[in-house]
Amino acid sequence: MGSCWSEITGQHGIVLIRVIEVLGVPNGMCAHIEDHETGEVMVLEEGAELAFTLPSTHQAEAGRFTLHSVPFGSVEGRSPDCPDSEAGTIVMELGEAVADVTVTNYETMEVAAALYQETGTVEVPMAPGEYAVMVDAYEGTSLCRGGRRQVVIAPGEQPELLGLEPMPSDCNAGMASLEFELYGSGDLPTELMQGNTSVWSETLPAGEHTLEGIAQGSMS
Repeated sequence: MGSCWSEITGQHGIVLIRVIEVLGVPNGMCAHIEDHETGEVMVLEEGAELAFTLPSTHQAEAGRFTLHSVPFGSVEGRSPDCPDSEAGTIVMELGEAVADVTVTNYETMEVAAALYQETGTVEVPMAPGEYAVMVDAYEGTSLCRGGRRQVVIAPGEQPELLGLEPMPSDCNAGMASLEFELYGSGDLPTELMQGNTSVWSETLPAGEHTLEGIAQGSMS
């Protein structure tokens, strides 16, 4: 899940671990070490410390320490459903933690949004672009204090018709199948028109779809 550089010092059986740098921890994950003998917990973040005493053998008992990795503060950028739209969204999962959230422009660091005492699933309306999200959890609501995350909201894209193909079966003479792709995220209301008449409508998820059994003619 990543790596951690630490400094270990000790004297007369007392050992101190200090975290120097944490590398490669995935977005939305929090790691901490639990000492089952003392109950102490050290979150793997720069400057964190954990002190403990070793027995006379100078070796900790098997199972004394556990490394935990838990989801916290995952961030996702969701594109608008349509091109030229600014209706993008940043979605955060804070779990049971209570946290303040600050969204800034990734390059200029100009504040785009600030939210306070948020918990659970948090959605922030935001135009397409590149952002930095700062999560700062309140003490006692999460072992993980927070951190800075990068998130990109891509521009919305125009749905694409992939092709209108005649259906080969004799019993389907005069019918066709329509392949198309929906861009964006979430469920998208989709309608097929013949002139001013709706011949089919359904709510579909983003992705590629095939609609069969369509009477041939001018469609939109």
